[in-house]
Amino acid sequence: MISFLQNSDPYNTDESKTKGESEGVFLPKNKDEIREILKRARDEKFTLTVSAKRTGVCGGCVPHGGFVLSTEKMDKIIGIGRKDDGYFVRVEPCVTVRQLSDALLTKHMDGIEDLTEGAFQSFKDDQRKFFYPVDPTEMEGSLGGNAATNASGPRTLKYGPTRNWICGLGIILGDGTELNIERGKHFAKGRHFDIEADGRKISFDIPSYEFNTDVKNAAGVYSKENMDLIDLFIGSEGLFGVFTYVDVELTEWHPLTSNIMFFPDDDSALSFIREMKKECNPEFLEYFDCGSIDLVRRSYSCDPN
Repeated sequence: MISFLQNSDPYNTDESKTKGESEGVFLPKNKDEIREILKRARDEKFTLTVSAKRTGVCGGCVPHGGFVLSTEKMDKIIGIGRKDDGYFVRVEPCVTVRQLSDALLTKHMDGIEDLTEGAFQSFKDDQRKFFYPVDPTEMEGSLGGNAATNASGPRTLKYGPTRNWICGLGIILGDGTELNIERGKHFAKGRHFDIEADGRKISFDIPSYEFNTDVKNAAGVYSKENMDLIDLFIGSEGLFGVFTYVDVELTEWHPLTSNIMFFPDDDSALSFIREMKKECNPEFLEYFDCGSIDLVRRSYSCDPN
């Protein structure tokens, strides 16, 4: 039986403090229950808002009527596989960034599946350390939520956003159709897709605009000629379906050196950044102008630490 909460108040807001309303919360434990909920919503014509850890600041998971589908009970690390000279990990949608980071650091993931032969034992025996490089600034955020928003953070400067590190997705579409997508397997022909799912053919066109990736951009559905199908779902905010798993690539851990530097003016700081980037590829750069520092001074004037 699918868990259901009548009191949905905690699910009617996120970190933006935007308030919404809903009639109740579905709490599926697996993909079959997600499929059942989506089919029921379609048949009974009620709206669903997908929710996870509610750490977003844009109100994306805030419901405006209807019901909430929370993935919070789907919080297990499923398996690990080999990929090139490294690894990828499959997680349920409500596994948090912190949960994955801690598991990778300690390598305590007993009982998970081998997604490729011998992968887990190889990972445990590997003398190298690995980590998930996307830093969405919120360690308690879910990886499903990160995928749904194409989350990014300070380390995006070097590693790019979430999209760059997702190599597989499990999705239940609004009509209950299941998709299991591996990056590099399904491409559009121009701006048209023909795919097979659950024994039937699905055909559709993608938007005619060109998604701007030259700047930090999470506005709208990703669209590009001859694009990979997986990129249509990353950043789509639950518009097309609900994630059942996310495959994320790992990279080798390395030591870090951090510095704080002070400059007399903006031009000096920008000149330094331009010169530095000729010599190295920093993981992140954060710049605080005088106004930002003044805000900190006022807020912490009685606390020099």
